This record gives sequence, C-alpha cells and structure tokens, in this order.
Amino acid sequence: MNQATDDIEPDHDSPDGEGGATSRDNLNLAHESCNRAKRNYPTVDVRPWLELKAFAHERGGVVKYSDLFEHFGYEVAESHLEWQAGDKQAKWHLPNGDIVGSVVFREVDGRGESFEYTFLEVPREAIYNDDECQPRTIKIPQAWAIYADTQGNPLHEPPSCRLIRKESGKIQLAMFDGQHKSVAMWMHGRKTSVIKVYLDLDKDKTIRLVGSIQSRIKKLPLSSFENAMKMGEEWSARAVEYEESVGAEYASEAGLIQWLPPQDRKRAKDAAQAQLLKDVLQLEGLKLLEFVIRDGRERAAHHSITETAFKQKLVANLRHMSPLSEMGEEWQKARAREIENIRFALDALADEAFYNAEGGVELSGADAVRRDRMKYQSALAYIAILIRKLYRQTLTIDEEGRALLEKTPSEEQRQKIVKGIHRIAAHPIWTCDLDLTSKTRAVKDALSKNQDAANAFRGVELRGEYVNGIEALPSNWKD
Repeated sequence: MNQATDDIEPDHDSPDGEGGATSRDNLNLAHESCNRAKRNYPTVDVRPWLELKAFAHERGGVVKYSDLFEHFGYEVAESHLEWQAGDKQAKWHLPNGDIVGSVVFREVDGRGESFEYTFLEVPREAIYNDDECQPRTIKIPQAWAIYADTQGNPLHEPPSCRLIRKESGKIQLAMFDGQHKSVAMWMHGRKTSVIKVYLDLDKDKTIRLVGSIQSRIKKLPLSSFENAMKMGEEWSARAVEYEESVGAEYASEAGLIQWLPPQDRKRAKDAAQAQLLKDVLQLEGLKLLEFVIRDGRERAAHHSITETAFKQKLVANLRHMSPLSEMGEEWQKARAREIENIRFALDALADEAFYNAEGGVELSGADAVRRDRMKYQSALAYIAILIRKLYRQTLTIDEEGRALLEKTPSEEQRQKIVKGIHRIAAHPIWTCDLDLTSKTRAVKDALSKNQDAANAFRGVELRGEYVNGIEALPSNWKD
C-alpha cells in the first residue's frame, strides 16, 4: 500500500452488517476497491477475483469458460474411459496420468427413461466446456459470489458433465452445469474438482436436464443470442429460428426486429426494451438496489426509490434502448460493456449519496436531505442524463445515447467518472433551503410536480460542464 497515492480504508473482517464489531481486532487496512469488491462478505483474498476481472476487462467484458484456460495457465486434454452401458464400475485414464475407478449409479425417471452417472475427482485439465449445451458466458460477479461463499461453505453442488466421444476412441468431459463454481475453485488455487458425469446423455437430453437443474433457466437453447432469449417464451423459438436463418455471427437485435412480420415488431421491441430494464434490476450486488422498494421485500426506512422510477427514469436514460445493429460477438460485448458501465456509475452514485461514510444506510442532517431529494423521478432522470454526459465527455463518444455502450473506461477514466459523480452529489441544490430564490423554488416545483426538471437544474448551474470539471460552480449559482 502506498499511503500517499492509494485510497485506503478500514475493512471489517467479520462484516459490520452481520454484527461484526468496529474494533481493532476486527479491522484490516484495505484498498478502497478491494473493500468495495468484498462488500459484506468475511475477509477473503480478493486478488484472484481482481485478476479475473482484469482478464475479462481486457477482452471486452465477455469471456467463456474455455477462455479462462489461458488465464489460469493450463490446457485441457482428452481422457479415456473403460465402460459399457450397464457396467457397475468405470475406469478412467485422466490427462495427468492418473487411473481411477468409480461406481456407476442408475436412476429411472417417471417416464421410464434411465440415466447412468458417476462421481469422480478429476484434474481441471480434464474439464472442457460443453459449447453445444452451455453457450452462456461467465458472469464475473457470480463467480465472485461463489468464490466468497465457498470460503466457509463447501456444500455447493458438483459441476455436471457429459461425455463427448471422439473418433480417436477418447472422450471429452464436457461441463454443461457448474461453470461458475469451477471458476471459483480455480480462483481458490484448487487443481482438481469432484464432478458428476452423466455417461449416456446426448445433446438434446442434456439441454432438457439443464432446464431442470437450473430452475431459473426455462430452457437453454443452442444459441448465444442471450438477450433475445430473455424476452419471454413467446419470442424464444422465433429468436432461435432467426439466428439459425442468418447465422450466429450475423444475428443482431435490430436484425431480429426487422426479420419479424411487421405486425409483431412493436410487441417484440417492447419486450426487448422491458428486458433491458429488467437486466439492471437483476444485477447481483448492485449497491443502489439496496434503496429500491421491491415486491416481496419488507420495506425499511431507507427504501426510498420506487421500482418504476428506478427502471423508467434512471435505467432507461442510461441504457441504449433502441435495438443494436452490432452482430454476433460484437453485440454481446457492447451490451456487456454497457451493463458494467451502468454498474460502476450506479455503485459510485450509491457511495456518494446514499450510503454513509461507514458504508451504512443510516443518514442524518444534510446527507439525509440529499438522499431524500434524489429519490424523486425527475431528479433520477436528470442524474442519469448527467452521468451520460459524463461518460460521453470522459470517453470521447460521438453519440450521447451510446455513451455507456461503446468503450470500457481505463482506471484513470474511472477516477474521472467518480469525481464527476461526486460533483453531482456535492452540488448544494440537494441540501439547501429550496425557498431561497426563484431558481431554487423552480427546482422544488420540478421535484414535486415531476416536470421541467432539466431547465430547473440547469438554472442552478447543475450542468454537464460543471459535472465534467470543465467549469467551476459559480458563487451566484442560486441567484
């Protein structure tokens, strides 16, 4: 740690939110970024996760399990299996030279269909990704959550694999479920993993099985066109049909809409836009969601932003809501960049204006007034516009609507963005007496009536030039 240049803060070993004491024996010094990454987990070594995050960042934020072989420094290789259907034992010749035996189990489902499977410990070099049945990319925050949880909870389900038989007579152990747990294990420094291997699954059976294992996934089509897949069951089959007709490398959001019959395009576009908003609402670990009023969650005093305002006023003004023309992998990377930029910006906003200095939710005085004023729909919409302008200026983007979509900021640019968001939160309009002048009263009216907020905020010099640090806030900002 460099005290002169690094942002260093105390970190609770046993988390404050879980009852951990603010005492010397429960505190460590940590870089701010590490502490923010750790959140309310017990102290863990965050370096493997930060390295993984940097690796994904260098590749545009989109990585598959097979891309991580390079990151962890190993190559996969085929295995040899001695087993025939009905045998109670299997013998495995693994890539590291080990020869191991395993017991084979058999189960029959309600339709009379049988499944034969076994459990064994294999080196990570033996595990391929099942590209046909598991085309999804690795979600870095999910890998972090499992990595942190497995520090004290080893009871996660083992990864599941099927056999892909090669002409050479060897087999590939193709993992179709458990990618994120495997990544977490490799982050821990593990070199082997216990896996469940289905010995008699073909591709179609595997896809059906994944649907039952991963209850949150209604079906896992053989497609990388993930955004279209999440638009709802009505559009899933048609999205697959579209991608198959044009080829995965030529599939795009805009292309799908144009491919549909004219009478279906508006409903499909509406469904796609609704999913873009929902994607952010479902971001695991997004700090600002702590303050959103959610269905099914007991309401607390600090829950101040309605879900509708969060989606329609904040997120809708940050996302590029029109269908993208980027195709294939470029489309995936663009949407992944956008999501990570939104996460970074909203986390910074939460730190600056919604949490207290210790990372808690209790605020008082001017800080409480600021948070209360920012919850209004017109305030959230204008804050989103300012963040968009901040990204556009910092990253030199031509089109403001694509400001969070086109580039991933460098560390230096991230710091500029954080400073800009700090300027938004530090503007005195959020904490002053709103009856001071005609200009401050205009802001008061805009907040209460949810209209003409942009003009009102610009009237008190809360402008893009100020947020970007181009112009200082004038002393007569309220006059």
